Amino acid sequence: MPRNPSTGVYSKPAGTTPSVGQVIDPVPWNALTTDLGNEITNSLPRDGSAPMVSPLKLASGSAAAPGVGFSADPSTGIYLKAAGVGAIVATGVEIATWSAAGFSINGALTVSGAFSYASISGEPERGKLYGLTLANNSGDATNDIDVASGFAASDGTTPFVMQLPSALTKRLDAAWAVGSGNGGLDTGSIANTTYHVWLIQRSDTGVVDALFSTSATAPTMPANYDRKRRIGSILRRSASIARFNQFGDYFNLFTQIVDFASSSNFPTALLTLSVPSGIVVRPLLACQAATGAGGNLQNSMGSGAAGGVTITPYQQIGPNQSDYTTIDFVSTNTSSQIYLTSSVSGVILTNSIFTAGWVDTRGRT
Repeated sequence: MPRNPSTGVYSKPAGTTPSVGQVIDPVPWNALTTDLGNEITNSLPRDGSAPMVSPLKLASGSAAAPGVGFSADPSTGIYLKAAGVGAIVATGVEIATWSAAGFSINGALTVSGAFSYASISGEPERGKLYGLTLANNSGDATNDIDVASGFAASDGTTPFVMQLPSALTKRLDAAWAVGSGNGGLDTGSIANTTYHVWLIQRSDTGVVDALFSTSATAPTMPANYDRKRRIGSILRRSASIARFNQFGDYFNLFTQIVDFASSSNFPTALLTLSVPSGIVVRPLLACQAATGAGGNLQNSMGSGAAGGVTITPYQQIGPNQSDYTTIDFVSTNTSSQIYLTSSVSGVILTNSIFTAGWVDTRGRT
């Protein structure tokens, strides 16, 4: 075939350039006209009456002169920015790129109508979180967690919005495997401790799943999964996941846990609460106190990182009185602790602090 398949250059076959008075040899001339007919058939009609039957190969181009442009505006179109990276330009200005890592938009994003977040990245997405509510699984509340559909921005240098299109269930008592109903534990053996729930994604395929880890910052990721975001944390106590319900940032325990009960003085010290460790949360506390004859009680609190009590008093009662107070204005350190001082005298009938749950911003701040 005279047309070079790599360059597209057409070369006339030998014997098809006659001189004046020369008798035309029908063999090369018939071959030429047949070949010209074939090449015209293999050319793309300008009127679009026939489609391509093999991939269309374009020039790489540049931002100023994209490989695909428009006759009325040749500086608007697409070009090959680098190996594996395409770019969209408008009047010579790059506005977006795409690659195996996803689609990146330069500047503001305007959307009209229905839209999926699954492939959006960039600084404006940092901290984004919607849905992904956690719940004890009704079939196996002891070991399984349900994760509702939703989306969240990954916690990497360039945040990427990962979308979970439908709910899934993960097992804490089995090693991680992709898919709903399969194991979710990143490494090690199940234990009574805090487990952080991570939304994870493979950038090469876009598959999104969930993972349990004792690490609040660096879970052991499955092979090829390279995006992550902590979407909540759970407690495992007495060989079972603590029962809870979640409403936004609020995680409420089904059964309040007694974390302090004393009728004696408690000098200023850290008190460990039944809330997740490895992260800072606002504990939801219920405080119950009652005094007898000559009894006086005063409790003071402080956040775990404060170095001591800062609120005095949050609860103070005199002789023959009782009080029940809820508290949510202190925060823990990463060891689930707050500061407490309890000063008592006389007869103290009850002085207890119950943990009812916690508030977790889940990486939005």
